[in-house]
Amino acid sequence: MTVLSKRLDPFFSLANPFLPAANIKEEKEKFLVQLAVPGLKKEDFKIELKEKLMTISVDKTTEKGQDEVQPTYSLKEFGFTSFKRSFTLPETIELEAITAKYEQGILQLDIPKKDSAKINTHRLIEIN
Repeated sequence: MTVLSKRLDPFFSLANPFLPAANIKEEKEKFLVQLAVPGLKKEDFKIELKEKLMTISVDKTTEKGQDEVQPTYSLKEFGFTSFKRSFTLPETIELEAITAKYEQGILQLDIPKKDSAKINTHRLIEIN
């Protein structure tokens, strides 16, 4: 059984507690990886492949112009700036065929399997 595993970023700390929730689904033809990351743009993401390690990161800094009016807050808990999430990919995938899209706050990666790794979930077994 092939498993797409996750690995937490070694720089994760209480100072940066934001780590987006992930769904990983294995289908016959591919893996689907979904990250819940609302409020971003597709340009904010960086997805890197290094051998079998896929790293998804965001390092977003908000720059304010001098003419921009700064609101006064009584409480401000929004402070998202960055995260890094890494996944170890199995040998059975097509690295060159991975695609990604970002819609309605969900980053989705389609990770196709090599033909030799596709699961055949239905077959007849002959009795001898």
